[in-house]
Amino acid sequence: MFLDLILKFYPADKFNIYVNASEDAEIPKNIKNKINIIDTNFLKDFNQKIKILYKIDSVVYFWGDLFMELKWARFFRIVFYKMLIVNLFSKVLWKKIYYIWVWVWNISWYSLLLAKISWKLSNYIIFRDKESAKKLQLNKNKFSVFPDLAVSYFDKEKFDIKDSKNIKTKIWISLLYFVPNKENFQDLIITISWIVNKHTELDFVFLPLLISKNEKFDDIWVWDKLISQCKYENIEILKYSWINDYIKKIQGLDIIISARLHWNIFSVLSWISTIALSYSPKVTNFFIENNLKEFCLNINDLSGLDYIFSDILLDNKKVKFKMASKNLLKYNTSYKEKIDELFINNKKKYDV
Repeated sequence: MFLDLILKFYPADKFNIYVNASEDAEIPKNIKNKINIIDTNFLKDFNQKIKILYKIDSVVYFWGDLFMELKWARFFRIVFYKMLIVNLFSKVLWKKIYYIWVWVWNISWYSLLLAKISWKLSNYIIFRDKESAKKLQLNKNKFSVFPDLAVSYFDKEKFDIKDSKNIKTKIWISLLYFVPNKENFQDLIITISWIVNKHTELDFVFLPLLISKNEKFDDIWVWDKLISQCKYENIEILKYSWINDYIKKIQGLDIIISARLHWNIFSVLSWISTIALSYSPKVTNFFIENNLKEFCLNINDLSGLDYIFSDILLDNKKVKFKMASKNLLKYNTSYKEKIDELFINNKKKYDV
């Protein structure tokens, strides 16, 4: 999805794009042909990276969870140091620096200081929520706040938003293989399977988003854990290779229970009653900013899930989600318009 958006915002006829990615990244061939890949290993092909830095016009950080401490890693601030080095080099070489779709985790004071220095060196920032923007206390002329990039990906003409006409209520479930507190993962599986087992009159569909050939733990692994706890055959799994297929398929559903931010966003945009299982403040902030806080639960405490689910079954709250969808779609073209504005020039082609 995000590589699609990069090519939408930075079309190949206007930009030569260099993407920082690992060698084994699962990038579709049709996209690989339109970009140049730079290995994420900081020292690998270092001389080549320096040459590219000389050549390019701009450095664009195009990633939502960039500013986070890698608590599980030995050098948990390594991302902050790398970014600061790249930005210092870039400013010495008179390059422009942009941050697109940024969200700030609850980082410690020293990490926040490093982040602020990096941002002071940048030319413009697009935040994905208001709370992140507040933490940086930047000049108002230097940033914008737009909803998550998924809003830009959603094409309301292509995805034919419609109300449910299902004879039998259909519920979709999307879970994360990762939860902040690992000991709560089993509670998550037990709670969701309990709802599936309780409501045999409903149809349930499991919606995997991350399916990996290389990793043991992905959404299929979660499905195996869930299905082992389900007693009835009222749950199935859908597997597609492209996100557009999933979005088309969810149109007209009744309810989605999701621990994935982007499924929450796509379902809200599609007028579907959505229950979010929040693993991070970015999920909670999205629901708060769209007046849907009552439908967002902390993934570490699902005691209220059955109540919210039963309440939606009685009255699907569709009006609230239609209103949120209408407000979000006002920003459908905001990223593209701002990026076009930032890069308006007589130059024929950019290297980014």
